[in-house]
Amino acid sequence: MKLTRLPVSVLLVLLSLSVTMPRAWTQTPDDTSSSGSPPASEIKADVQITEIGMMRALLVLDSKAIDSQKVIAQRLSDSDFRVFPSATEAGSTVSMDEMKDLGQKNKADLVIYATVSTRLKNKLGDFELYEGESTVQVYSPVTGEMMVTDTVRANGERNIDEIEAERSARENTLDAATKSVVVKMLDKAQKMLVHEAVITGVYNDNQLLAIMEYMGEMQGVYGVRQVSFDRDNKIGVIDIIGNPRSETYWRAYLEKMPKAKIIKVEVIANPEIRKKYPSWFND
Repeated sequence: MKLTRLPVSVLLVLLSLSVTMPRAWTQTPDDTSSSGSPPASEIKADVQITEIGMMRALLVLDSKAIDSQKVIAQRLSDSDFRVFPSATEAGSTVSMDEMKDLGQKNKADLVIYATVSTRLKNKLGDFELYEGESTVQVYSPVTGEMMVTDTVRANGERNIDEIEAERSARENTLDAATKSVVVKMLDKAQKMLVHEAVITGVYNDNQLLAIMEYMGEMQGVYGVRQVSFDRDNKIGVIDIIGNPRSETYWRAYLEKMPKAKIIKVEVIANPEIRKKYPSWFND
């Protein structure tokens, strides 16, 4: 039944009963709070925003790349990207839809998929030299786009041990490809930090959704994700992925939220990120 076809009198009755339609785009659960909780139009909350750091990456590697995950993770960590401790092993092809599902399931900000192959390039006596070819793709579940992709070839180290010779080719090419995509990622993901917002005074899902939606409309914000909601203590935790802002900027924006009173806004800065990327923190 479409509401637009109902008589006006019926619509008025529905509105008077405070019937709300579910939000199809959100992954948060339906409102299960008690009937005595204040509605979303009576939000009174405190917000504490912490600059967590760069985006968190989930590694998805094919069977030949899985034993080189430490090399890839180290290259990403050196550029301040946070990496999940364990990689996911996958086949020779992974679609964007599969990357999206993996990213959402693990609450990852980036999905990095790498494949590698090797071939014997030449032999000098008993010493073998392998060449590796790797492709690294970076997908953003936040924006739904393939951010970066690159294919690199690199030689390994000549070795009398065939296994070691081939392993060095895999690691060298994966390291070179990861380094290349990191440079491109920093260009595209510049000023894109993960912020954790702890919201105190949230009575129900509708209120948390209203705040999330308002945060998502802020200039420079690319995504908002619910982390947890403690109904008993009225505390909601969300991740905000976007440009870093000053406490003054956050406060001014939140104080303008319709039908809400944001009592206190506090920003906890990340001194390491601010020192390394000072130009990112200019409103």
